[in-house]
Amino acid sequence: MAKLRVIKLGGSLFQLPDLATRLVQWIEQQAPLPCLVIAGGGMFTDAVRQLDQQRSLPTPISHDLAMRSMGSSARLIASGLGSKCELISEIEKYQRVLKSVAEKHCQSGIFVCDIYEYWHQHFIDQYGNELQLDWTLTSDSIAALLADFWEAEEFVLMKSCDCSSSHDYQSWADAGMVDPQFPEVAKRLQAIRWVNLARDA
Repeated sequence: MAKLRVIKLGGSLFQLPDLATRLVQWIEQQAPLPCLVIAGGGMFTDAVRQLDQQRSLPTPISHDLAMRSMGSSARLIASGLGSKCELISEIEKYQRVLKSVAEKHCQSGIFVCDIYEYWHQHFIDQYGNELQLDWTLTSDSIAALLADFWEAEEFVLMKSCDCSSSHDYQSWADAGMVDPQFPEVAKRLQAIRWVNLARDA
């Protein structure tokens, strides 16, 4: 198990004017671990979803556009964090960070992830046939799958609401709090934490 924490930052949090401050404060209150932050698509993915509803895009196209939109979210979050984080998008940067974590040279830090290139080159090629790549697989499950792939010590879902039950992942999906594929994906993970960052800071 890798000594790292994967944080999925929900798009509903983007409206918080002090989001960067809240995120940094929360991380500083936790046990020190390198934190790989994967931002949801937020308003960028909403635009893709709206376009899909209007034009009935082919499923592979809508999924690809939604994945690309998460890169815009990553850059939005990284710009807010400024010098407190490093934006990683190229494969070489992922390899450097993950190698540093594995060799225990990196024991803290915030890394905001544009996952598009890594997802396609290192994950989909191996596991894509096991997944249904459509709107039932969104950023929550994508981040969870990567957390499992990286053997993260902890996976954190940061949202703007409270969860109904700490471990009833199906109830989260039924309530629309996570995507429909999340309950199955969650079985791969050792530890999942839900944090209402709109309240907890």
